[in-house]
Amino acid sequence: ENPATLGYCDPDECALGTHNCHSDAVCTDTVGSFTCECKAGFVGDGVTCDVNLCDAPELEEGIGRSCTGPLVAQYGDNTENASCTLVDDCRSLGDYRIVGDLPTITCNAGTLTFDSFDLVYCDEDRCATDTNDCSEYAICDYVVGSFTCTCPDLYHGSGQVCEVEMCPTLTANAGTEVVCEGPLNEEHGDSVALSNCTILNQCPEHHYYLEPAGTADFACLRDESAACATGNDIAACSPSWTSPLEELPYCDPDECLLGTHTCHVDATCENTATGYTCTCIDGHSGDGETCVDIDECAVDELNLCDPDAVCTNLKGTYSCECVREGYTDPEGLGHDCYDVNECEDEDIDDGCLRDSTCVNVDGGRNLCVCNEGYEGDGFTGCVDINECATGANNCSEVGSVCINKAGYHECACVSGYRSVGEVTGEVCVDVDECLAGTASDCSPPAEGGICTNTVGSYYCSCDEGYRLVASWATTCVDINECTDDEYESGCVEH
Repeated sequence: ENPATLGYCDPDECALGTHNCHSDAVCTDTVGSFTCECKAGFVGDGVTCDVNLCDAPELEEGIGRSCTGPLVAQYGDNTENASCTLVDDCRSLGDYRIVGDLPTITCNAGTLTFDSFDLVYCDEDRCATDTNDCSEYAICDYVVGSFTCTCPDLYHGSGQVCEVEMCPTLTANAGTEVVCEGPLNEEHGDSVALSNCTILNQCPEHHYYLEPAGTADFACLRDESAACATGNDIAACSPSWTSPLEELPYCDPDECLLGTHTCHVDATCENTATGYTCTCIDGHSGDGETCVDIDECAVDELNLCDPDAVCTNLKGTYSCECVREGYTDPEGLGHDCYDVNECEDEDIDDGCLRDSTCVNVDGGRNLCVCNEGYEGDGFTGCVDINECATGANNCSEVGSVCINKAGYHECACVSGYRSVGEVTGEVCVDVDECLAGTASDCSPPAEGGICTNTVGSYYCSCDEGYRLVASWATTCVDINECTDDEYESGCVEH
């Protein structure tokens, strides 16, 4: 066979890396060789490739751009097909503002030029940089390339000059303090329009704070007239206070406490809003600047002394004193004199001892009388009277016994007697035990018993044919004359 037609191995220089293509070119293998072609955005023969670049756009100072594209990261913002948006960086210059719109421009592949756009630039804000002639109170408004000045509310003028609305100058009365609040007080003081003010009491010692009705809180009202509102002339405005300044609270001196009055030494001084008054004290007469003492004791109607009291005239008054012995004045005024009842007054020791009774003596010392059944002196001691021993008792003479007690005595009937009458023991009579049935220990008559009453007692005996069972006994038994040898039956033997 012909060796020229035999198969063979062709090397792939692109895959083997034995080619000489540029790094920004594309290597393509061919039979027996390879080709090199620059990538999009580049120009050259493939062995050499240069990036396509647009001329950078002309931007004003303070205007930047932010770009994106396939080659921007490696070759910069001016590469082919780069898309750039203009950026406001005016603040980097200071107080500047951007003028114009911020477009997005593209580096065109065909022409290698950026899109055209309207002018965008940074303009100085003269209001912010303070390079204007506005009043310090005016409102400065930015205008491209310039500014405007306008006086704010409550101010009037051209803008280069601004004057504020003011009420008449406010001056507080001595001893008081004015405290005002409002939007413009810090800059223009208390008399500026829209000030709300309060009067504070700072009166010194011995002075009184006096406040006419509704004047402690007041305000400076702005002028609402059309002439003031529409004009730029401050002279057309007349703000006013809600309270007359001549009626503001004030400090009134207390002449009485300060010692500047003319009252008499025997008069009282009373401070008033317009001065003071003088009044003679009780017990004096006069106009307050001249006062004389009144003698109340000389006229009965002018004093309250009790008839048993002594009236003594004193400077500006009088005194009453109870002088009758044994009398006192509970209130200590001498208006009512009362006998001292030592027996009823718990604060007075009447001196009476036990078993005695206090007896009041009008105008004198009380007595202490021993209680009934006692004798002696109640001041030194009372002793019991033994009515039983002295015979000063009403007990019955027969059948009664007297029993002495502390302060009294009692009577009691002895055994065999009983009391008759209302008081026990005063009348005692013998008890007939045989009739009363109280001699129950004697044998009854049916059993031969005989009960015999005696004064204060009784005794038992037996009927014929009976005898007591013993000499001391009260029971009767039948006598068996047939068997008892002590008795004769009268029967004949046999």
